[in-house]
Amino acid sequence: MTAAPPPSGDTPIPRTFFEYLRSFGPGLVVVLTWLGAGDIVEMGTAGADFGYSLMWVLVLAVGMRWVMVSVIARYQLCNPRGEHLLDGLCRIHRAYAPLLLIAAVLMGHLYGSYMTRGIGEACRNATGIGSVWGWALAWNGIALLLVFRPAFQRIEVVFKILLLLLSIAFVGTAVMVGPSPAGILRGLVSLEIPEKTGHYGPLLVAMGMIGAVGGSL
Repeated sequence: MTAAPPPSGDTPIPRTFFEYLRSFGPGLVVVLTWLGAGDIVEMGTAGADFGYSLMWVLVLAVGMRWVMVSVIARYQLCNPRGEHLLDGLCRIHRAYAPLLLIAAVLMGHLYGSYMTRGIGEACRNATGIGSVWGWALAWNGIALLLVFRPAFQRIEVVFKILLLLLSIAFVGTAVMVGPSPAGILRGLVSLEIPEKTGHYGPLLVAMGMIGAVGGSL
């Protein structure tokens, strides 16, 4: 088993509020990698078909994500063996190692395939030029270059800009739609499954919300 590396002495511990803000950079990158098309599509479908009725499912999904991320982080930082999470899972049963390898290869292929296709379609539809696979290959080439030539600080700046634009878009859209505070509060405490009003049933949408938000780990 591989012991967790000791903390680097080159990374200063934040001591003021603004130093903590500056240290959020890696966290912003992680947040934007978790916020994917699944979150946006599922929440949009839930709101369009069922209004605020499934707001409580969103709270449940966010709570599940917080618990999972918190547990993973605490185990990584505080376990007395100094081992990584995967080391701990493999210690439970020796079958975990081959199963995790198979799952990693399979899920990595599936995730990579749909993200490759997705970024190609997004760029093709946004620009109206080129082909889906042409855009996909171009972005995969850029990602490959970043792997062999790390430029985290530049990527961090780009992600901060994207997070700002994303926040403006979300808040602006919410203001334009005209949210109902009373409806939001009712949706948070109602704990009900509404009637089917769209193409997808409420249970399927609720499961998708939990999978998209709570399962993005």
